[in-house]
Amino acid sequence: MKKTKIISYLLTWLCILGYFCSNSVTLMAASSIKPTIYTQQNNCTIGNNEKLRVHVNTRCSVYLYSVKYPDVESSSDLSRKGKYIKRCTSGGFYDITLKDVPDGCYRLYAKTSSYGYNNNNISLPSKTIVQVDNTKPEVVDINVNDNEVKLYYNDTISPKTKGNNFYLQKVFNASSSVCVISDEDMVDYELIFDDYESDSKYTDRFVFSSFDNSMFTNTNGTPNIIGKKVTGKKTFHEVGKYKLEYQAQDNPVTNNNKNFDEYRKWSNKNNVNLLVHRRPIANLTVNYAPSKDKSRLLIDNMNGSGYDLDHMDMSNKGITGERYEWKKVGEKDYRMGRIPTDLPGTDSNGIKIEYIIRYRVKDIEGAWSLPVTFTMSVEPKLILNAKLKTYKTDFSLDSIPASESLVLFDTTTSYNKRNLLDMSMYYYGSCKTDKIKKDSTYSATKDGMTYTWRDTKYKIPETLKDGRYKFIVNATDYNNSAVKDTKEFNVRVKTPVDLIPTIERQITYDKETLIEATTSKYVNNVRVALFNGTGYACTKDLKLSRTYGGKKYWKLKYTETRKNISNNEYTAKFTATTPNHNSETRYKTFTYIKNTPPTVKILSIKPTYIYEGDNVSLKILMNDIDKDTLELHVKLTRIIPIKRTIESDTYTVNYYNYNQKPFITDYNNLEIGEYEVLITVDDKNGGTAKTSCILKVNDLTISGKVNHTIKWNENRIKYNQSISGTDDSPRNIDTFWSGERFMLAADTTLINSKSSVKAQSVFVEILAQSTPINIYLNNDSSSKWSGELWNNDMIHKWGRNKPEELIFRFTVKYSNGHREQDDMTITIDDIDEYWRYHRKF
Repeated sequence: MKKTKIISYLLTWLCILGYFCSNSVTLMAASSIKPTIYTQQNNCTIGNNEKLRVHVNTRCSVYLYSVKYPDVESSSDLSRKGKYIKRCTSGGFYDITLKDVPDGCYRLYAKTSSYGYNNNNISLPSKTIVQVDNTKPEVVDINVNDNEVKLYYNDTISPKTKGNNFYLQKVFNASSSVCVISDEDMVDYELIFDDYESDSKYTDRFVFSSFDNSMFTNTNGTPNIIGKKVTGKKTFHEVGKYKLEYQAQDNPVTNNNKNFDEYRKWSNKNNVNLLVHRRPIANLTVNYAPSKDKSRLLIDNMNGSGYDLDHMDMSNKGITGERYEWKKVGEKDYRMGRIPTDLPGTDSNGIKIEYIIRYRVKDIEGAWSLPVTFTMSVEPKLILNAKLKTYKTDFSLDSIPASESLVLFDTTTSYNKRNLLDMSMYYYGSCKTDKIKKDSTYSATKDGMTYTWRDTKYKIPETLKDGRYKFIVNATDYNNSAVKDTKEFNVRVKTPVDLIPTIERQITYDKETLIEATTSKYVNNVRVALFNGTGYACTKDLKLSRTYGGKKYWKLKYTETRKNISNNEYTAKFTATTPNHNSETRYKTFTYIKNTPPTVKILSIKPTYIYEGDNVSLKILMNDIDKDTLELHVKLTRIIPIKRTIESDTYTVNYYNYNQKPFITDYNNLEIGEYEVLITVDDKNGGTAKTSCILKVNDLTISGKVNHTIKWNENRIKYNQSISGTDDSPRNIDTFWSGERFMLAADTTLINSKSSVKAQSVFVEILAQSTPINIYLNNDSSSKWSGELWNNDMIHKWGRNKPEELIFRFTVKYSNGHREQDDMTITIDDIDEYWRYHRKF
């Protein structure tokens, strides 16, 4: 484990690795078409008179804009300070030759052409930095010393480490970063305080200010560290970039007097970035065979590869280097390079020689993978490699229930003959489960000496007891079981029960009681011992009602009919068991009362179909075998549209008054909506009964309309056509001439056949008139009404000087006494008298 020291006094940080220098960038713009640009060069460094190959997706102008300036805020900023390099007339590839561009670091900007349909559309700055350097340094130097990264700028230095991804951009302020390996490296912190006036440090703060893992693939979580102190965290698990912020406050006086607080100044915020990443993973495949006389070893194929989980989106999967080493078994040191493909199989004494090949890969952060090795000889060993996981991601090898499954995957054997696999679970050397056997002929594919096996699903028996087991996989020679290799995995079987029982607080003689329980889905029996520990004890099994969401739900409907049980408090003992004999016990208390509960039911509801204004009557029938005086509670609650209690009444009813006699309750003038009537009867000896019903109160309505006569409406349309050429302007359908006959119509509620309610009359009046103007409409059908309203006084009565509104009020009276109204507003416009224009049309 390496230890890393972070020295915090720098103000900025440089993104040092290749994945921060992507060759592709999208320039976001404000227009409907967002310009994009990318370069196909392998690095970001270019000189004048050299070509920068770019691709754009739309017509635009391309600029270089120095990173020393703030972000572009307007078109004039880009024109004055930026370096125009190309006008692209359409989307496609362009080779742009740089001319007279000063050395420095630039960001690419795109602006749509001034003649385009999306003028002055300026993109956000690109993430890629283009370094213009006419001295053509090969690469900026990286010096890593004990995991402290030091950067050197503006020098042409032969790099210590080369690779396609190791390019740095020039910057104007030097800064540093530290790279550490997830779950491995430890970090120490040293804070340096310096003050120009030689003041002492009063206090400081060193916290995590941000976390970003967007540069990595296969991220493994987000730490809860923002705003927390840095120095307490020594190791890091979650991969990503951690921003550490340090700030100190000076003390211009020699004491800590708070009167001088306003003179104590905070320093600038100094940021250090900590990059946490993972080691890469190496793979090595070797296919070889001994010569016929077993004197030589002949390698047919050797392939090393690797990947970095942090950079699986890169074409090289984050791998920038590899290292082959080999040696003979017994030699002290490895030899660098690839092993020869033709090697002696035995020494001069005829003793076989074994060779070890070791392979590692390096990622773009400079970390090396752990080595993988391969051993070979003229009599090859049978080598088994395999991994084990749980079939469902809800579990792990450290906690998996019986009856769930394991999966053997990434299984390979290296051997030159047919071989077998078997697997089972062992407890202290004793096999506890059936073996699964596989044959390489049928369950694997062969490539040289490497057999790649198909994944094997292994179900743990539901009867296997909880405990820690060895899952053992054996690979053996088909003809010689003595030739074998073995892999062992630790597996902990842990089967949850999760018993949660419920029982009513009171059990009453001869009354059904619901007893329930929930358990994990692995339980196969739930039992309850009622009156546990007494002479009345009895045991019952609960029945499984359903399985849902990983749980089982159990129920028992129990009625106690024994008359000799005393009134008292008792205990119910619940026990749940699994097929592998796991069990849990829970206790619940309940009170037993020897009493026959009352009964209650609703005999009738009238009317059966309810309208607003109706008188609603409920007949309720109660009874109690014990002839107890009953307490009747009736609660009316409006549940739609808004839940609220309307009435809640309690009555005391003796046996004489309720024996075969219904109790009647009435409700008048209920508003539209739905109501619940909840009826509860209590005999005050522990017995209760409940019933309920829903009352839906329906709406009674009226909808009125004032129409033109057919002829007057034709005149209105002709008038409009002569003025505007349209049917409804300037006089719409609700605009009348004074003196028109008003054609009145109304629709009332179409009454349900189960109701006796009727619409009795519809009355129409014009509001706000000095002399009443009104009429009763005729009933054309059960819900249709009509009539006409006109007299000579209406001619030139309204709207002579300016348009005037009239309100017609339609009022319906229903047989249950309920009334409804609807107002209809029209406009009288008699300024342009009709007769003056009739010659025009």
